[in-house]
Amino acid sequence: MGFQSSEIQKAYIKTTKNIHLSYRGLMVAKKNEVLNIRLPNELILELDNLVKKKIFKSRSEAIREFARQYVQEHNVQIKKQNAKKSGPGDGRW
Repeated sequence: MGFQSSEIQKAYIKTTKNIHLSYRGLMVAKKNEVLNIRLPNELILELDNLVKKKIFKSRSEAIREFARQYVQEHNVQIKKQNAKKSGPGDGRW
């Protein structure tokens, strides 16, 4: 069962590219990067349980979602802090 290199390249491209909307509404293909991380065994078991329960398709998908949520929540907190610092009447309008 040998794979030709072109088949492997096509599969790699298909699995490593996601389509994202840019802030201008244009479709932009972005390549996912491989990131090696170390996690405690207990956390890995929890991730495996989420995959086993079919909440996520894979550990990678779960970690991506958790990272995305964390970044979004962090950005919301920063915006709230900046809004409190500026106070009413300190804006451009």
